[in-house]
Amino acid sequence: MTNVRITENHEKNGIEIWFEAKPGEKVRTFLKTNGFRWSRRLGFWYAKNSHKVEKAVEDFELRLAKADAIHVERVSVGEAARPATSAIQATFDELFEGGPVE
Repeated sequence: MTNVRITENHEKNGIEIWFEAKPGEKVRTFLKTNGFRWSRRLGFWYAKNSHKVEKAVEDFELRLAKADAIHVERVSVGEAARPATSAIQATFDELFEGGPVE
């Protein structure tokens, strides 16, 4: 199972996305297109919180929820983690083909 953690960092007014393993090219392109940048020093993807970023994270979570093989943990700095969601097995590349989830 692959682990993904989405952190709402209220102190920095940002969103951080941590992957257990390097995500595929389609996932990285999705993140870049939606304003995320890679922090080589800290080892996670990050973006300042905005309406566009919030919508992208919602879309990202909907795509990840389709995969049994992916465990998503959503936390806010200083708060307990929210439960993960999953549904059907898929790979990252399959999840990020096509347009937005409707």
